[in-house]
Amino acid sequence: MKKILALAAALAIVVSAAANDRPVRIDQLPAKAQKFIKEYFADHQVSYAKYDNELSDQNYDVVFTDGTNIEFNRRGEWRHISCKRGASVPTELLPQSIVGYLRQNHPDTNVVEVERDRHEWELQLAGGLELVFDKRGHLKHYD
Repeated sequence: MKKILALAAALAIVVSAAANDRPVRIDQLPAKAQKFIKEYFADHQVSYAKYDNELSDQNYDVVFTDGTNIEFNRRGEWRHISCKRGASVPTELLPQSIVGYLRQNHPDTNVVEVERDRHEWELQLAGGLELVFDKRGHLKHYD
């Protein structure tokens, strides 16, 4: 039992030491992330940006003064966008099949959050409804 507790304590120390969040300036973001912000969120004012260095993942978080948040991977590709205070995710960032589905089935609702990975897209609409699409943009299910 003592060995298990010692191992758990050592693991906790390693994990907390490995988590290394530090503030960064916008010009310290990868070029791809800087270009993305200038292209799609130029009218937003940055509150802060930080670099998260975790054991298995490194990413950048940019938070705007209106509460909108964008997470970028270490290469500067966006992974998650969460919009606040009436803002919405630009539809240009979504595959055309998803935009078409939204226009047909949810025409008067804005996308306020989107997360993507290699396998799927998860969207949250302004009313709280969550939709999950496969990587090709075909609806899998509602959450």
